[in-house]
Amino acid sequence: MSSPNDDMEMEKIAEDELSKLQRQFRVMEIDRSNVTSSVQPTLRVQANIIRSLSTELDNIMTELRLTKSTSNLLDNAKTRQQLITLLKEHENCSSDVKEHRATIKELNFLLKQVQKEIKGLRAKGVGFEKDYAGTLSNQTIISQLENRLNTAMKKFNTVNSDNYAMRLEIDRLLRDR
Repeated sequence: MSSPNDDMEMEKIAEDELSKLQRQFRVMEIDRSNVTSSVQPTLRVQANIIRSLSTELDNIMTELRLTKSTSNLLDNAKTRQQLITLLKEHENCSSDVKEHRATIKELNFLLKQVQKEIKGLRAKGVGFEKDYAGTLSNQTIISQLENRLNTAMKKFNTVNSDNYAMRLEIDRLLRDR
Protein backbone atom coordinates (compact mmCIF):
# COMPACT_ATOMS: atom_id res chain seq x y z
CA MET A 1 0.00 0.00 0.00
CA SER A 2 0.96 3.53 -0.11
CA SER A 3 2.81 5.14 2.64
CA PRO A 4 1.51 8.09 4.61
CA ASN A 5 4.20 10.27 3.12
CA ASP A 6 3.00 9.49 -0.34
CA ASP A 7 -0.55 10.29 0.72
CA MET A 8 0.60 13.58 2.21
CA GLU A 9 2.50 14.48 -0.89
CA MET A 10 -0.45 13.57 -3.03
CA GLU A 11 -2.70 15.61 -0.81
CA LYS A 12 -0.25 18.55 -0.95
CA ILE A 13 -0.09 18.28 -4.74
CA ALA A 14 -3.86 18.13 -4.89
CA GLU A 15 -4.19 21.18 -2.61
CA ASP A 16 -1.63 23.07 -4.69
CA GLU A 17 -3.48 22.11 -7.83
CA LEU A 18 -6.78 23.17 -6.21
CA SER A 19 -5.43 26.56 -5.16
CA LYS A 20 -3.90 27.03 -8.62
CA LEU A 21 -7.24 26.19 -10.25
CA GLN A 22 -9.10 28.49 -7.82
CA ARG A 23 -6.75 31.37 -8.71
CA GLN A 24 -7.28 30.69 -12.40
CA PHE A 25 -11.01 30.54 -11.79
CA ARG A 26 -10.96 33.93 -9.95
CA VAL A 27 -8.89 35.47 -12.75
CA MET A 28 -11.26 34.07 -15.38
CA GLU A 29 -14.26 35.25 -13.35
CA ILE A 30 -12.78 38.77 -13.13
CA ASP A 31 -12.07 38.72 -16.89
CA ARG A 32 -15.61 37.51 -17.60
CA SER A 33 -17.13 40.25 -15.42
CA ASN A 34 -14.93 42.89 -17.14
CA VAL A 35 -15.95 41.67 -20.58
CA THR A 36 -19.60 41.47 -19.54
CA SER A 37 -19.57 44.99 -18.06
CA SER A 38 -17.86 46.45 -21.13
CA VAL A 39 -20.20 44.65 -23.54
CA GLN A 40 -23.35 45.45 -21.53
CA PRO A 41 -23.92 49.00 -22.97
CA THR A 42 -23.33 47.74 -26.49
CA LEU A 43 -25.77 44.90 -25.96
CA ARG A 44 -28.33 47.35 -24.54
CA VAL A 45 -27.96 49.62 -27.57
CA GLN A 46 -28.23 46.66 -29.92
CA ALA A 47 -31.29 45.37 -28.08
CA ASN A 48 -32.92 48.80 -28.40
CA ILE A 49 -32.09 48.90 -32.10
CA ILE A 50 -33.52 45.41 -32.55
CA ARG A 51 -36.71 46.44 -30.71
CA SER A 52 -37.15 49.58 -32.79
CA LEU A 53 -36.48 47.69 -36.02
CA SER A 54 -38.97 45.00 -35.00
CA THR A 55 -41.58 47.69 -34.32
CA GLU A 56 -40.82 49.29 -37.66
CA LEU A 57 -41.11 45.92 -39.40
CA ASP A 58 -44.48 45.33 -37.75
CA ASN A 59 -45.68 48.78 -38.89
CA ILE A 60 -44.47 48.17 -42.44
CA MET A 61 -46.11 44.76 -42.56
CA THR A 62 -49.37 46.30 -41.29
CA GLU A 63 -49.20 49.02 -43.92
CA LEU A 64 -48.42 46.42 -46.58
CA ARG A 65 -51.44 44.35 -45.56
CA LEU A 66 -53.58 47.49 -45.62
CA THR A 67 -52.38 48.53 -49.06
CA LYS A 68 -53.07 45.06 -50.41
CA SER A 69 -56.56 45.01 -48.96
CA THR A 70 -59.39 44.94 -51.47
CA SER A 71 -60.96 48.17 -50.23
CA ASN A 72 -57.68 50.05 -50.75
CA LEU A 73 -57.22 48.46 -54.15
CA LEU A 74 -60.72 49.57 -55.10
CA ASP A 75 -60.03 53.07 -53.78
CA ASN A 76 -56.81 53.18 -55.77
CA ALA A 77 -58.64 52.08 -58.91
CA LYS A 78 -61.31 54.76 -58.38
CA THR A 79 -58.66 57.40 -57.77
CA ARG A 80 -56.78 56.30 -60.87
CA GLN A 81 -59.97 56.58 -62.94
CA GLN A 82 -60.67 60.02 -61.49
CA LEU A 83 -57.14 61.11 -62.34
CA ILE A 84 -57.49 59.83 -65.89
CA THR A 85 -60.82 61.63 -66.25
CA LEU A 86 -59.39 64.83 -64.83
CA LEU A 87 -56.36 64.63 -67.10
CA LYS A 88 -58.63 64.21 -70.13
CA GLU A 89 -60.69 67.19 -68.99
CA HIS A 90 -57.49 69.15 -68.49
CA GLU A 91 -56.37 68.33 -72.04
CA ASN A 92 -59.78 69.37 -73.40
CA CYS A 93 -59.72 72.60 -71.42
CA SER A 94 -56.17 73.30 -72.54
CA SER A 95 -57.18 72.90 -76.17
CA ASP A 96 -60.21 75.16 -75.57
CA VAL A 97 -57.94 77.76 -73.99
CA LYS A 98 -55.60 77.59 -77.00
CA GLU A 99 -58.55 78.07 -79.34
CA HIS A 100 -59.83 81.02 -77.32
CA ARG A 101 -56.39 82.58 -77.28
CA ALA A 102 -56.18 82.21 -81.04
CA THR A 103 -59.61 83.84 -81.35
CA ILE A 104 -58.51 86.69 -79.09
CA LYS A 105 -55.36 87.21 -81.17
CA GLU A 106 -57.44 87.28 -84.32
CA LEU A 107 -59.88 89.76 -82.80
CA ASN A 108 -57.02 91.96 -81.61
CA PHE A 109 -55.54 91.87 -85.10
CA LEU A 110 -58.89 92.83 -86.65
CA LEU A 111 -59.34 95.60 -84.10
CA LYS A 112 -55.93 97.03 -84.95
CA GLN A 113 -56.76 96.91 -88.65
CA VAL A 114 -60.02 98.74 -88.05
CA GLN A 115 -58.23 101.35 -85.97
CA LYS A 116 -55.66 101.82 -88.76
CA GLU A 117 -58.47 102.25 -91.29
CA ILE A 118 -60.14 104.81 -89.04
CA LYS A 119 -56.90 106.75 -88.71
CA GLY A 120 -56.37 106.57 -92.48
CA LEU A 121 -59.87 107.84 -93.20
CA ARG A 122 -59.48 110.66 -90.72
CA ALA A 123 -56.18 111.60 -92.27
CA LYS A 124 -57.75 111.74 -95.75
CA GLY A 125 -60.27 114.22 -94.49
CA VAL A 126 -63.29 112.90 -96.36
CA GLY A 127 -66.30 115.21 -96.50
CA PHE A 128 -68.32 115.95 -93.39
CA GLU A 129 -71.30 113.78 -94.30
CA LYS A 130 -69.19 110.93 -95.54
CA ASP A 131 -67.02 111.30 -92.46
CA TYR A 132 -70.07 111.28 -90.20
CA ALA A 133 -71.57 108.24 -91.96
CA GLY A 134 -68.17 106.52 -91.91
CA THR A 135 -67.79 107.35 -88.24
CA LEU A 136 -71.20 105.87 -87.47
CA SER A 137 -70.45 102.70 -89.39
CA ASN A 138 -66.98 102.52 -87.86
CA GLN A 139 -68.45 103.02 -84.40
CA THR A 140 -70.93 100.23 -84.95
CA ILE A 141 -68.17 97.99 -86.26
CA ILE A 142 -66.00 98.93 -83.29
CA SER A 143 -68.82 98.30 -80.83
CA GLN A 144 -69.58 94.97 -82.50
CA LEU A 145 -65.91 94.00 -82.37
CA GLU A 146 -65.66 95.16 -78.75
CA ASN A 147 -68.73 93.09 -77.91
CA ARG A 148 -67.18 90.06 -79.59
CA LEU A 149 -63.93 90.69 -77.78
CA ASN A 150 -65.76 91.06 -74.47
CA THR A 151 -67.66 87.81 -75.05
CA ALA A 152 -64.47 85.99 -76.03
CA MET A 153 -62.68 87.38 -72.97
CA LYS A 154 -65.51 86.21 -70.69
CA LYS A 155 -65.40 82.74 -72.20
CA PHE A 156 -61.63 82.69 -71.91
CA ASN A 157 -61.74 83.78 -68.26
CA THR A 158 -64.37 81.15 -67.48
CA VAL A 159 -62.31 78.42 -69.13
CA ASN A 160 -59.17 79.70 -67.45
CA SER A 161 -60.76 79.65 -63.99
CA ASP A 162 -62.18 76.16 -64.63
CA ASN A 163 -58.73 75.06 -65.77
CA TYR A 164 -57.19 76.48 -62.60
CA ALA A 165 -59.73 74.67 -60.44
CA MET A 166 -59.06 71.41 -62.26
CA ARG A 167 -55.32 71.83 -61.81
CA LEU A 168 -55.84 72.32 -58.09
CA GLU A 169 -58.02 69.21 -57.99
CA ILE A 170 -55.43 67.21 -59.96
CA ASP A 171 -52.65 68.39 -57.65
CA ARG A 172 -54.73 67.51 -54.59
CA LEU A 173 -55.51 64.05 -56.00
CA LEU A 174 -51.86 63.49 -56.88
CA ARG A 175 -50.84 64.45 -53.35
CA ASP A 176 -53.50 62.13 -51.94
CA ARG A 177 -52.27 59.39 -54.22
